[in-house]
Amino acid sequence: LEALSSAIRLFIGIIIPKPEWARFIVRVSMVPSYKKVGLFPRLFRDIRKVGETGRLRVTDSGTATYAVGGAILFMVVALLEGDLLMDDAQERIASMALRMLGTPEDEIAILVAKPLPDFSS
Repeated sequence: LEALSSAIRLFIGIIIPKPEWARFIVRVSMVPSYKKVGLFPRLFRDIRKVGETGRLRVTDSGTATYAVGGAILFMVVALLEGDLLMDDAQERIASMALRMLGTPEDEIAILVAKPLPDFSS
């Protein structure tokens, strides 16, 4: 769950200051080869791993990926359109994704408060 939470928060953190990247990700996630590019392959990998570890019961990784990925993409569009506030977007979107997978609220609060890895070096 830590990897999934971090990946979502990093993804949102990267695209917030770069709306052109956000639009690109939304576009490539809607093409016929979406399973090979964009959000889907990495999100599927991370959700499948969560299910394999047994921390959450993920009975169908594919369907869970479509549900969570679709929600993330719609929230990205809402950010771009100004319908969602940018403030704390990383934590709010990661929280919603974790909630959709059945993560308990107390665990969500801990996961989204953890520091993100530093890739600046």
